[in-house]
Amino acid sequence: MQYSISFRIKSYFTYILNRFNIKLFIRLITAYRLYKKANASQFKSEDADNIIWLYYPNFKQFKQSITWDILLITYVSLCNEKYTIHRGPDIGKYRNKNILFTIHKDKINLFQVENYSASYQLVTQQLEEQRNTVYPSYNEILYWENKIYMHNMFDKLGIKSPKTTIYSNFEQLIANETTFPFLIKVPHSSGSYGQFNVVDRDYLLTLRNDSIILENSHYLAQERLNITMDMRIVLVAGEIVHYYWRKNKDKSKWKTTSTSHGSVVDFEYFPEQWRQNIVDSFNKLNITMGAFDLGWQNDDLSTEPYIFEVSPSYDINPKITDPDYLSNYGAWKKKLLFKGSFDRLFVEDTHDIKKKGVADFFKHINAQKEQKV
Repeated sequence: MQYSISFRIKSYFTYILNRFNIKLFIRLITAYRLYKKANASQFKSEDADNIIWLYYPNFKQFKQSITWDILLITYVSLCNEKYTIHRGPDIGKYRNKNILFTIHKDKINLFQVENYSASYQLVTQQLEEQRNTVYPSYNEILYWENKIYMHNMFDKLGIKSPKTTIYSNFEQLIANETTFPFLIKVPHSSGSYGQFNVVDRDYLLTLRNDSIILENSHYLAQERLNITMDMRIVLVAGEIVHYYWRKNKDKSKWKTTSTSHGSVVDFEYFPEQWRQNIVDSFNKLNITMGAFDLGWQNDDLSTEPYIFEVSPSYDINPKITDPDYLSNYGAWKKKLLFKGSFDRLFVEDTHDIKKKGVADFFKHINAQKEQKV
């Protein structure tokens, strides 16, 4: 009997590790440890005004969301706020509540439309019309993986960004874009997905039959800056809370600075002469928390930076000091370590940053309550 129970336990954990994968398991354990440290279960209350929306239409969405949902519950608890968990799609039944949730692609895109961010836009807009206060807000959701709106707002608000032209017809793009190189981006994407480095007309013509191009109905043609490095800067309530450089080792040719392509990560130097410029640009957007990707033409830090993108939902590279890992950050991400692993530090650093966004959310809510009194 003892052997049988032991065998079953081992089989169960093997199933869990195979089903979730080890890296996700590390993230879950780290998030749960932070949850326990915050005594988050003590703040759960059925009559709370704060609703945490958990919705998993399938197992894939559960895997993608569960770590960050555990952290969201933790953030609310750290603010000494009571909360109720709402499971399921019927979040629209609430009025006059504070509703918080995490964003993930396709979680509520039930009809699999091209603009997957539109589903969140619809839900947050309607919830706010029902006098709920929503985190993230409708205004913030409008910037999430929604590049046409984002660049239109950059132009309207005077935020410096690479020259960008929007097309609703790919043949028109081919006819009009005759100066190379330039970038093509699709409106609803993240990372380097849907980004094409167009170096000449021959390559441009081959994109007519590219599956990503065919799946989209709008396209952005964007000036390609001459850069070999860029920055990610995270801001909360107008304060820079995290930043790092991504630097390509090969300076002879242009390529994306993603760590998956072998870039070096640098957490030390910050261009202080542009701090206020960056904060001012962020404040124009009227969002609580977000990440800027930005760079300098010809890598010349004496010139004004270009803002490439902003997003209210983002990933970070956690700060490390090991020079070997810094020089090959992408390889370190893949290592299956526990103490000092990418996945553990990723969750811990994300927790330290995003809890500030939730704290600012409740700061404004409580200030409004005091004004009413």
